[in-house]
Amino acid sequence: MSDEPKSPQAQFSIAFAGPFVNLMFISVGLIIYPFVHTDLMVLIIGVNVLILGFNMIPAFPMDGGQILNSIIWYLWGREIAYKITISLSYIFCCVGLGIGLYFGYVSLTIISLVIGGMAYAQAFQNNLARNQMHVKTHQESQDGNVRPRLSSRVTEKSNGNNGEKA
Repeated sequence: MSDEPKSPQAQFSIAFAGPFVNLMFISVGLIIYPFVHTDLMVLIIGVNVLILGFNMIPAFPMDGGQILNSIIWYLWGREIAYKITISLSYIFCCVGLGIGLYFGYVSLTIISLVIGGMAYAQAFQNNLARNQMHVKTHQESQDGNVRPRLSSRVTEKSNGNNGEKA
């Protein structure tokens, strides 16, 4: 996703769309199942339950991480939200790696590495965006659109008073 959401409500709406679709498939499957007893129906319901459960893990890049991030952003601000969600992502990465390596679950180990990598990428992107905003503000001040506040000492020297008050 190249554009960051402008508000926590927008991020929540975008992130909740995926789990909502899974919930709809599960609901329709459960409604239809009493009438159509097939293995395909059981498979559709089961796969959607697994996808929903995995996707709701509160870690980046999953929707659960995006939803958690939007809730924390709404309550305490964007920076704190990113810090908490990225930290939780690292915790899930470490726990998953530990369990995966200890019990020999290769898929869990790989998934945990992906979660850690995506959390690192999100942290890097967040820092990069913050630095670009700082550079943009500095450039605007050079263009004259936004003037930095000068201290009285600097303005007195520029008036030729050499720091002396009139």
